[in-house]
Amino acid sequence: MDLGELAYRRGLEEFNRPVEEKKDAGKARIDQYIKEGLGWSWLKGTYPNYSNFGDFEWCGAFVAWAWLPYLRKKVRQDELASTQRLYTWAEKTQRSVDPRLARPGDIVLVGPQSGYWDEKKQKTYRYGKHIALVERVEPDAIATIEGNTWGTGPGGTKLKGVARNRRLFHVSSMAAKDWRVLMVIRPIAEDLVSGINGSLLSGSAGMGSSTWRSLAWVAAGVLAASVFPLALWIRGKRSKSKR
Repeated sequence: MDLGELAYRRGLEEFNRPVEEKKDAGKARIDQYIKEGLGWSWLKGTYPNYSNFGDFEWCGAFVAWAWLPYLRKKVRQDELASTQRLYTWAEKTQRSVDPRLARPGDIVLVGPQSGYWDEKKQKTYRYGKHIALVERVEPDAIATIEGNTWGTGPGGTKLKGVARNRRLFHVSSMAAKDWRVLMVIRPIAEDLVSGINGSLLSGSAGMGSSTWRSLAWVAAGVLAASVFPLALWIRGKRSKSKR
């Protein structure tokens, strides 16, 4: 099992809890995503818990928590804290993968088709508004598990918190304001916690268990092909010596 699948399973466990923003248990869990996933713990005083802000956008913190055992703290803390950082970090690198080849646990950036207008900076940004975790790829969309979202919870209930969603690929009928998949990100070996083998990443050049099994069968076949004729030759020599 690769690291993306393991991160996805951590996200799925949170989905099944469930985690709802309006409930105290949900708020406490969200604080864990932020403090453990992003590693942010400096806030004190009036707001000792991040969920007390009410409008803190913790979607990246949820994804960071799903990848907590595998990604270096600096990567989680710096790159998953915002869509702008994540987009800039992954753009034009091996981390950016074809969205239609996304795997469970990959990271998805979504946002308006035409970007969004920042009133304060008087500028249009195209790096997205939301961060999610890939569950699977569908013909027209990526099915996701997300934090800080309205979506479908366990049993099909609607909730705000950790929920399932479908994020569409680009289609011509989309309005400029419609959200779509902007980028899919898959961490690379240098992003991992020290000691973790980069070959455990989805789509890496490393050899997974199935590859090793295939090589084992090939090796066994080569060995049999060479040993069997040798055994016949030895047997013939012994027969001649007995005559």
